[in-house]
Amino acid sequence: MQPAVSIVISYYRQSKFLLDAVRSALAQTYSNVDVIVVDDCCPDASALELLEPCAGAGLKVLRHAESLGLAPTRNTGVNSAGGQLIVSLDGDDMLAPNYLEAMVPLLEDDSIAAVYSRVQYIGAEEGTWLPKLSLPDSLFEGIPATFLYRKKVFEELGGYDLRACAAPDRPFVISLLRAGYKMIAADQPLYRRRKHDGQFTARLSAAAEIIRCSLAVHGDLYEQYLAEVVAIGAAAWGREASKILQTKCELQELNDLSRAYADFAAGN
Repeated sequence: MQPAVSIVISYYRQSKFLLDAVRSALAQTYSNVDVIVVDDCCPDASALELLEPCAGAGLKVLRHAESLGLAPTRNTGVNSAGGQLIVSLDGDDMLAPNYLEAMVPLLEDDSIAAVYSRVQYIGAEEGTWLPKLSLPDSLFEGIPATFLYRKKVFEELGGYDLRACAAPDRPFVISLLRAGYKMIAADQPLYRRRKHDGQFTARLSAAAEIIRCSLAVHGDLYEQYLAEVVAIGAAAWGREASKILQTKCELQELNDLSRAYADFAAGN
């Protein structure tokens, strides 16, 4: 028997993308899967309304009576899931059709608690990225918001921490790592993360909020690894500064070429 998998999709102000997310979950080549959408009382179109084209496709839609935030939304979905294995997916992201077919066999080893894949960016940004999940790297560097994990791990950790209501994914991964659970990577671009202006991580305040939420749950770890976190942060900011400088130089070269062409055209 294939292990039962529940794909839990959180929805709040992602009306343009929710149907794509759900269809990618329903289109899995892995057969023993159910899909749960949790509508965090979105003030826009309801999930039930948007997902009418998928009615009768083995899809369950839940809705909060009031907006509670991402951590409670993830908890509602996972707590109602019947699967032994869980995938938490945001309502604006997608999964490759073979996501589960490729990932589930990696959990046949009982010593592995979770598996994540290479991230493929879609939408406003292209490219791929394979996160480096370890302590202290995960205290500062990016982590995958979507991965396959055992429901019993969720239960043993107490779910997504409500102290990190707005940004619970990094604290959850850190909790998993510090508890000694093993999390491995599949170097295939199976998780499709959409980049767009409306998402939480596109806001200028998002990085600070993510760190604030992580500190609320794991402040002792940040204190323990302070020097390493500062070094990782400095390296990351240095890389960004280098990109900005390179872009500035390229723009200057374009401006120089434009002026040279204008001078040439004026002389003729």
